[in-house]
Amino acid sequence: MGKIVYPADEKGTAAEGTLIYIKSSLTGNDESADVLQFAMMYREFPHESTANQWFDETRFESYRRLGYHVAESAITGATAEAAALFGDLLQEPREKAAMAAAG
Repeated sequence: MGKIVYPADEKGTAAEGTLIYIKSSLTGNDESADVLQFAMMYREFPHESTANQWFDETRFESYRRLGYHVAESAITGATAEAAALFGDLLQEPREKAAMAAAG
């Protein structure tokens, strides 16, 4: 986790941002069963070449679930500041829609 300081704009206003770098990886300890099964079927997962841009639904969902899991693990173990900044990102899309509908 790092801080980014953006240069001042034409109005003289500078801005700060937060950079969080998370690398997808498998530990085999607490990933979901379907992600682990996909990894056993495709040895290159999750480090496939970016030349493969044609993911089928199963491959896409495996990367999405692993990314969610890795981000959740990183944020849960992160500082309180990071958890406050990015905790809402951990809500599944259905949860966000339900919360928005509830108003």
